[in-house]
Amino acid sequence: GHDRLVAAPNLQSNHVNQSKYYLMDAWRQDTWGRYANQVYFSFNCSNGVPCGSLYSGRTVFTDGFGTNNDGWFNSWFQTLRSAYGWYAFGETQNDRVIMEKALSILNLALAAPQDPSGGGAFPSIFFLGADGHSLNWVDDSGWAGLCRTLPTPPANCMDYYHPFDMSWTAYWMLRWLDFTSSSASISPALQKQILTYTTYYADFLVKQQMPNGIIPSWFEADSLEPANHMQTANSETAGSALFLVKLYEVTKNITHLQAAISGMQFIRDVIAPKRLWFDYETFVSCSQKPFEFYDSYTRQNPENNLGKIQAAFAALELFHATNDSAWLDVGQSLVDYLSLTQQVYSHPLLSPNLLGGFTTQNTDSEWSDARQGYASDVYFQYYKATSKFEYLERGVAALRSSYQVAPYENWAHTGGSQGDGPGAMTGFHWCQGSAMTSYEQTQRGGMIFGDLYVNMKQMHGVGINGCSLTSLSLSSSPTTLSLSITSPYKWTSPLLLVVDQAPSSSNTTLNVNGKNIGTYTSTQMGEGVPVPASN
Repeated sequence: GHDRLVAAPNLQSNHVNQSKYYLMDAWRQDTWGRYANQVYFSFNCSNGVPCGSLYSGRTVFTDGFGTNNDGWFNSWFQTLRSAYGWYAFGETQNDRVIMEKALSILNLALAAPQDPSGGGAFPSIFFLGADGHSLNWVDDSGWAGLCRTLPTPPANCMDYYHPFDMSWTAYWMLRWLDFTSSSASISPALQKQILTYTTYYADFLVKQQMPNGIIPSWFEADSLEPANHMQTANSETAGSALFLVKLYEVTKNITHLQAAISGMQFIRDVIAPKRLWFDYETFVSCSQKPFEFYDSYTRQNPENNLGKIQAAFAALELFHATNDSAWLDVGQSLVDYLSLTQQVYSHPLLSPNLLGGFTTQNTDSEWSDARQGYASDVYFQYYKATSKFEYLERGVAALRSSYQVAPYENWAHTGGSQGDGPGAMTGFHWCQGSAMTSYEQTQRGGMIFGDLYVNMKQMHGVGINGCSLTSLSLSSSPTTLSLSITSPYKWTSPLLLVVDQAPSSSNTTLNVNGKNIGTYTSTQMGEGVPVPASN
């Protein structure tokens, strides 16, 4: 994997349209400037608050509601996560118009009605009626929910609350509290609304959690009774644990932390050792099968990696919340197992460069699926926690991989002789939107990686944006860090070099491709040093 990554600084080039979009600045402008505005629509919610969404058009395609103007708040097409990325981009551009549009999507998510009898459960799919005025919410998808697999689906098969979707949405509500700068911080009233809404939902999860830690996958909307399917074994519980520990980090409510620990103990002790990585996609999406399916020939259960991704997130958050290194160990074992679904080479019979992308499960066929954006977040966060170079390189490869196949969700989904082609055009959130949001997270807060990242303490580094680091050395008297960089692209603006974990006791001279570009403090290098385009 390492040699292939170094040899592929052009991995983020687009295979589908080879004439455009190479460097991340171009991708950002296309994603947030053109595509997002193309699919954005706005309206007023019932309380008069400005609302909006970035439509996927899935309600027409999959559920027959007769309108493209939808908003999916689920574990695949998470409109709120894409809005977070759009807002972060607006912050870097000081563009209040973009930021207000993104905020309108947060307003919509918070407008989803919480079940007064259910202690906070809420629907995951919105659509604006064909009349352009009526506001409609659906608890769960008819295409990727219980409706898809039951031999005789109940008449109300979409009226099931789905915690995997709700918890991912609630987690991303909390992530909006990341914006703390004076120019981007959301209002105190909106912060309070987020905490009120998510706390109400967290109490629902605590009430529904089983003694062994599992949270059933579906709850009937009227009775709140759990569905029989995936009630005793599922990996979706990890998503709720992730949300609960994230909420604890804000409110310090020990009940929510205990529920998160209980959920992840179930993942650690039952799901992981028995490889029962069941989530809804395992059975109800493109590879439909009975919930009791088992492959007796290979002696394997069906496994999907959405739950693995969120389990890895949750274990790391528990480590941060408790300072218990055992959770970091659990998390690394989960990341290592998740990595078995990452592509460390590109198949010679497939035309794009698919290095670093992700497949989905052991009972379906696709390369470079859009979930690789979520997986790249995992790797970057684990790198920050461990300084393991493998995580950093895997994160970069996953981050870049979506751009090869954009705007499609994956490649070679059909398999066979017609396999060398794009998968479905699933919409903004399941390719460019999710990929670009992952990139925005590598450029802000405590996760600034720049265009080229070097860890001076560990003496390793990697190109993030359209470049490769081919050599790295350190000399003394004076302290000089020397780098060689290659790039197939023409840079019209400086490359941002971030040097992390540099000694604070002395300054460092930077030499890039044989040219001295200056002497800097550790703080300056951590924030990023511009390397002139001529280098």
